[in-house]
Amino acid sequence: MLEGSTSAKRLELRGPSFPGMPLNTVLIDRRSKTPKVIAVPSSPWFGTTIQVSKDLGKKFKPTKSAPRSPPTTGAR
Repeated sequence: MLEGSTSAKRLELRGPSFPGMPLNTVLIDRRSKTPKVIAVPSSPWFGTTIQVSKDLGKKFKPTKSAPRSPPTTGAR
């Protein structure tokens, strides 16, 4: 993860957050007062998970359910 202040001229690299697992997507959700970092690591053994951090990426917790397609698409 990269971190720094809004006026920083350089960003610092912190991590790895998910050793041995590539990150497909990382985004920041700023819709609430406390921003959340949402990461989507993917393991060839365990599959893809959605991880959420409420402390800007210091600790992540998995969501209660795995990602899945809506039933109307016919995908599993």
